[in-house]
Amino acid sequence: MGQQKTELNNIQNHTETKINCSIKRTLFILCFIFINCKDSPKSNNTINHKNPKIELQLIKNWRNQIEDCSCYFSQNKKEFAHNKFIYLDNYGDVAFIKVNGQLEKLRLNKYDTLSSFKQILKEWSNTKFNVKLQLHQIDNLDETWQYKGVLTVKTNKGETITQKIYGECGC
Repeated sequence: MGQQKTELNNIQNHTETKINCSIKRTLFILCFIFINCKDSPKSNNTINHKNPKIELQLIKNWRNQIEDCSCYFSQNKKEFAHNKFIYLDNYGDVAFIKVNGQLEKLRLNKYDTLSSFKQILKEWSNTKFNVKLQLHQIDNLDETWQYKGVLTVKTNKGETITQKIYGECGC
């Protein structure tokens, strides 16, 4: 009976070893597959920017750039209350952003209103940047309309930054 237990233990150990080897082999193959799987090669036209360096900055002395009716936006309501703007437009065909220390003048490419004027899409550009402004009206007081939305800035090199914004348009 002792010999049968020994043989049974040997069989169990051998089976466990085979199972462990099978598991290890399967894990090795799966790891090899996952490591070697990658996206298709990128074309030579694609520029890979690991750390885009787009910094939206406050526009100072903005009254020199915009007069009368305008739209002006900040990163949030608190900054808006302190006139800390990162985007301005003349309620017409000219807008401004400040990127990496440079004030950038933009020209209007597209303007759409949706849902009974409660949503606005504006697209702007110059030789360096494409800018998209997606707005949703949250209130209006007298001759101003308050909005929340998203400002997306894309360089001609493909770098992109997206910023939530708060502000208003009016006269």
